[in-house]
Amino acid sequence: MSGKRSPEENGARRRRRRVPHGRMTGSHRQACRVVSGVSSPFGIGGICRSTGGAVVTVQTNVDEPAILPEPVSSRRDKHKLLGQWQDSSAGASQGQAQCGTGREESAAAAVNPGSEERKMRGTATKSKDLAVQWEELTASDFRDAVKRSRGVCVLPIGVVEKHGPHLPLGTDTMIVRAAALGAAKREYVVVFPEYYFGQISEARHQPGCITIPPELLSPLLQGVCDSIARNGFRKILIVNGHGGNNEWLFFFCQTQLAQPRDFVLYYAIPEPDPELAPRIKKLRKTDWGGHADEEETSRLMALHPELVQLERAGQESGVPLKRLAALPALTAVSWYADHPHHFAGIVDASNVERGKLELESSIRGLVAVYQAVKKDTVARKLQDEFFARSAAPLKPAVVGGRR
Repeated sequence: MSGKRSPEENGARRRRRRVPHGRMTGSHRQACRVVSGVSSPFGIGGICRSTGGAVVTVQTNVDEPAILPEPVSSRRDKHKLLGQWQDSSAGASQGQAQCGTGREESAAAAVNPGSEERKMRGTATKSKDLAVQWEELTASDFRDAVKRSRGVCVLPIGVVEKHGPHLPLGTDTMIVRAAALGAAKREYVVVFPEYYFGQISEARHQPGCITIPPELLSPLLQGVCDSIARNGFRKILIVNGHGGNNEWLFFFCQTQLAQPRDFVLYYAIPEPDPELAPRIKKLRKTDWGGHADEEETSRLMALHPELVQLERAGQESGVPLKRLAALPALTAVSWYADHPHHFAGIVDASNVERGKLELESSIRGLVAVYQAVKKDTVARKLQDEFFARSAAPLKPAVVGGRR
């Protein structure tokens, strides 16, 4: 075989030599761009690095071959495609990791391939506010959220039950979570996702009601609280949005003393805002009710007017029947005796203005509660003291400097 090369082979060698050392051709570069956590239009779900004059492609899934895109025909088309991709991925990541942009960056990436990813992740965290909703936080942001909240997680609790003929089944949960989130945006805490599993046995006869067996109600909530604490929160604040939960939640709070715990459970008792109270009172037309009434209807009209069907309110009566009024005792059917339609109140005077004021009053009250719970350092000390004494009740104890 002759050692001479054909003109075509010599031309190919000259073209290859024109590629500068440590750089990539356009076709290589287009195949080797990736943004951490965001799939690119260039078809590689991994990391690309330039090492010397060679291009090394590291795939996310090594068992599958890399599928490269078709070549981009011109520089103009290439930049157009890149611009479209950058626009579509805006907000998902603040940085772009581009391969082959320089020897120093390439060498650093080869030594520590996770450095660039961590850099971009940190930039993204600093460039936006932390979400207050637990479910909207990323795992990488969660530690920052726990720290910023000073270890406070708010747990709004409602139920799924009938609210007269005119309001949706989730009214209580919608209202309480809206107030909890509104307050969290003013005084940062982490708000747990919707919790619908409360005490509502008295509405089992109505369509759409979800009831949890009594033997599961408290263990379920305890498991949730324990899991919240396991994730770093040492203060859990329950905000109740359903009147039928009151006695159960009071009891549940007391059961926290049954065994030592590494968190404190608080039950919010917000005060009405004194500035707004007179304005709200002027808008009230009735001084009784309690369920799907003027107040709740007004609140939901302010939050979700599309879900309120006020024209249906007259289909059922919200006036108490008082069928057990003569009985000097409480029974399981006392509520049912008065309100078999599960509706208590008159809603004719419901209006958006009052609803907005009611919600704002609740938010201001909760902000004050959040701030107090964050500052509290006494409850945990007293709780630990109680657990220590309850473990040895006959042992003399020192309380406040005295035996």
